[in-house]
Formats: sequence, C-alpha cells, structure tokens
Amino acid sequence: MNEKDQPKSKAENYKFHFKYLPTKKIEEGLEKYIPHPIWVEFYDYEDTDDLYIQKNNENKVITSIRCSNTNVDLARKCSMTWTLEPKMKILLKVTFQRSNLKDWKLIKRLSEEEVNKLFINKMLD
Repeated sequence: MNEKDQPKSKAENYKFHFKYLPTKKIEEGLEKYIPHPIWVEFYDYEDTDDLYIQKNNENKVITSIRCSNTNVDLARKCSMTWTLEPKMKILLKVTFQRSNLKDWKLIKRLSEEEVNKLFINKMLD
C-alpha cells in the first residue's frame, strides 16, 4: 500500500474496521473475504475476522460467517447468520468453533430443524 492510501488519523483507521476484501477463493463452498490491510495494521491480524459468504443464484447473500483470527484455539469462533426466508422471517445466529467451519452446512441444517420443531410444536398446542 502506498503512502497516499494510508489514513491520516486514528479516526480514518476506524473506517477500515470490518471492511473486507474478496480473495477469489472458495473454502468449504463459501466465498472467502479477508480483513482490509489497514484494519490488520491498526488492530493486528489476531484482532480481525475472516468473512465467508454463501450467495444464491441471484447473487444475494444468504449466509454470512465471520471467523475470529485469534491465536487462542478455544477463542477461535465463527458466527453464522442467515434468515429462514421465505418460510419465516427469522434471523438465526449460531456460534461454533472455527475448527468446525467445514461442518457449516450441517450446523445450519440442524439449527433450522430445531427452529421448525419449535414452530410445529407451538402450532399443535
């Protein structure tokens, strides 16, 4: 990054917090995005997240997963967010260990099944 691209103040650094750049890589069936270099420089890599995105055929984001880059294994968590549209207007957020990123589809499916059970049981009451 050249000098003219560098932020002039700490406030300008904050503009790059939670800004991601595409990697053009697919990991576990998800598009991977990495933290902006200024975010990494200002906060250190361990205090940033990687972002993984699943899109539908219309290029709309349907699943978003943010995974911590911390060096502490037990703290390396991922947070997956998605909605149950069009069936229900429910936003789900599930947290799991980063080592389980490979199982994101299973985690998503099982979470949806549990929510569906809740609604079916409520309707039967």
